[in-house]
Amino acid sequence: MRFLLILPLAFLSVAAFGQFDYSDQSSWYINQGKQDSFLDKRVDVFFVHPTTYYRGRPHNELKIRPTTMKRLEVVQRNQVAAFEHEGRIFLPHYRQASLASFLNNDTAELKEALDLAYTDVRRAFLHYLREWNDGRPFILASHSQGSRHAFQLLVEFLDTGEFHRQLVAAYIPGMPMSTQQLALFDSLTICMNSSQTGCFVSWMSVDNRGQEVLGERRYVEINGKMVSASDLDFICTNPISWTNTEDEKVTGKDKRALYPRVNDDMIRYNRRPLKTYVRGAFVRIEGHDRGTFNGTFGNLHIYDYNLFFGDIQMNVTERVDSYLDALED
Repeated sequence: MRFLLILPLAFLSVAAFGQFDYSDQSSWYINQGKQDSFLDKRVDVFFVHPTTYYRGRPHNELKIRPTTMKRLEVVQRNQVAAFEHEGRIFLPHYRQASLASFLNNDTAELKEALDLAYTDVRRAFLHYLREWNDGRPFILASHSQGSRHAFQLLVEFLDTGEFHRQLVAAYIPGMPMSTQQLALFDSLTICMNSSQTGCFVSWMSVDNRGQEVLGERRYVEINGKMVSASDLDFICTNPISWTNTEDEKVTGKDKRALYPRVNDDMIRYNRRPLKTYVRGAFVRIEGHDRGTFNGTFGNLHIYDYNLFFGDIQMNVTERVDSYLDALED
């Protein structure tokens, strides 16, 4: 069931010029915390959306535009929907960094834009924990820019302690993941198999035309500094096997890769099974319909969820089962 809370854009614009007030429903694109009909869901899902602000110069989106709302609908259909069968959804608005921020050579400006965005995500997450979590297990999920912010939440709040114990798993694809980033944690680590809990998974998708290594202009934040991704040692999850062994080729079944859904049209899947293997920062794809999953120079970033939609759905249930079974033991 799809539940969207869409308020008049004029109201959203006024609210977003300053900090969002996350006690106000208008500051959430989806908030199922006050609807009793969603209480039968076994877990909560806090989702940090990817960049949906494509305009202009490097800066933050200080008001919610109609184009942003339309792109969030696409995010809901193609990404958030993979979690709806198990979880109550919490998806906040935040003052996201623009797409141009990531194309900017000035890393100081990029960090400033990302830091402002993270202040909103952080406050939204804390408000969710305080007001609606009530001790429930939860999944942290995200994509692209959202995964940068979700990773910061993992570092700041979910490595150890009470909230770590409530974490079923985190799904944070669309950003580079490296052993240097893993070193920021005391206990949290990347998941090693399909049923492990209290861990996270991360991947970036390309096909056999895609780049082999990340370029020098791709940056990752480590200990408050923007570091060139070309200097890092990468690790990546294969979302079919849910392992991260390099060069291990894994074949999935058909009807798992969801064709991108722009509208409420018929749900269609890739007809052939995917073949995947991990190399460096990427999971490399074979067997996809290139007419549909059409990435520039083999980059399939925008399909990180679509390509593995059915696998994610099944894995969410497997990890929730594993988490709840462990509570009973």
